[in-house]
Amino acid sequence: MTSAAAAQATWLVDDSATGANNGGSWPNAFTSLDSALGAAAAGDFILVAHGTYRPSVPRDASDLRSSSFALVGGVSVIGGFKGLDAGPTGGSTAPGSPDGSVRLTMLRGENGTSTTTDDVYNVVHAPAFTSEGLQELERVVVRDGRADGTAPFVDYQRNGAGVYTSASGISGGGKLRLADVLFLDNYAEEAGGAVFYEGENTQGAFFAAVQCQVSSNEADERGGGFALSNLGADTTDADDGSYVMNCSFTLNEAGALATALDNAGGGAMWVGNVLKDANFESTNNCAVSNTVRGRGAAYAFVGSGSTRVANDTIRSNMVDETEGNETPCAVYVGTQYTPATAFFRNSVVWGNSGTVSPMNPSFAIGVLEEDGVLANADVDFNDIEIPTFGGPIPTYGGGSASNINQNPMFASPGTFSCELLSGSPCVDAGLNAAINLDLDDFDNDTNRFEDIPWDFRALSTFPRVTNSVVDMGAYEQ
Repeated sequence: MTSAAAAQATWLVDDSATGANNGGSWPNAFTSLDSALGAAAAGDFILVAHGTYRPSVPRDASDLRSSSFALVGGVSVIGGFKGLDAGPTGGSTAPGSPDGSVRLTMLRGENGTSTTTDDVYNVVHAPAFTSEGLQELERVVVRDGRADGTAPFVDYQRNGAGVYTSASGISGGGKLRLADVLFLDNYAEEAGGAVFYEGENTQGAFFAAVQCQVSSNEADERGGGFALSNLGADTTDADDGSYVMNCSFTLNEAGALATALDNAGGGAMWVGNVLKDANFESTNNCAVSNTVRGRGAAYAFVGSGSTRVANDTIRSNMVDETEGNETPCAVYVGTQYTPATAFFRNSVVWGNSGTVSPMNPSFAIGVLEEDGVLANADVDFNDIEIPTFGGPIPTYGGGSASNINQNPMFASPGTFSCELLSGSPCVDAGLNAAINLDLDDFDNDTNRFEDIPWDFRALSTFPRVTNSVVDMGAYEQ
């Protein structure tokens, strides 16, 4: 997917600039990202140079912790530029051609003191717009948000410490796309340590995350990394929907302090209520070493709608069973008023565990009934670990014997990598017809409804299919 519509203006931000502070050139760049956001309008780009930027504009004038970078509808904020580091006149000003490193434009929620009590609740927030268009954030680090507000509190004070969006009650939902963002060390008292997105019950409620790294974030209830709900589509096409693709989730945690474990889940990602006329796609993602005290060490899918998981690798995640009533599953598919429907294809679910008991063979992907309503899962052409104490390879009603139970042979099992060895049984073992769509248009050919062309590495040198048959998991051998 390309960035916002045709640009009306390009605003430059560099915290080392000493000129006119008007955003018109690198020497005269804004030194504050807040200033650029205040100047931008739909169709504009904001290019941000290397540096550390802290929000300074509070939503509530009486509470400085409510300061947050407010994205603008139809505006793309893109980091990774050298700015004045490239010389006295500055470097690139082309939105599609950053000349620096994605990891050096840092948006921080901590205020440089030794305590966390003055850290902002949300480093970034994306207000819900009805007509201004997609809000985009690319090539930055978002870290150290702390959504731990005390009573009486409003919703943003306890959710979405990295990025917070709530379009609830707003006609048209809200549209947000995150690309090449590293989320690190964000903490939320309730949901979405890194990202909290709550759309409205309309097709316009659209969320996308592409090539993001989500690491060491925490939410005390659900979605240690992402907590997403009321997800719609960017268009009315029947195949369209919200999506998370080519992202990594590592060392995230959810449910640590949850009092109601049936509302705790998704160490890496929690997804609730996909709208009935849309889909949610999870594609080419790696979820490794995440933890939950609740349901779904890696993912939890609840509520209405259709979720399609294809070519994900879910390994070495853990359910903390200290209370004894958690559900020891790597992926949880459940109900929230209405049942979730999840399709799993071409994925690897391996090496996940509970702290007390080994992962139950029928709960690698846990499909549970609540209040007489049974969730739905269709699980086929996956490598799913079945512990040695027996049991057939589960078919989950819609599945078949095309699931396998063989060591996937990770190339670097002691690391977070999900790459496979050449002799892996997952090589050339998937189903081509189940490859998810290229909804982000990785190859820029304007066709969003073809198969995704590349594997987790998202480079043309690593195609999604190399030997006529797709591999299982996020990496292609």
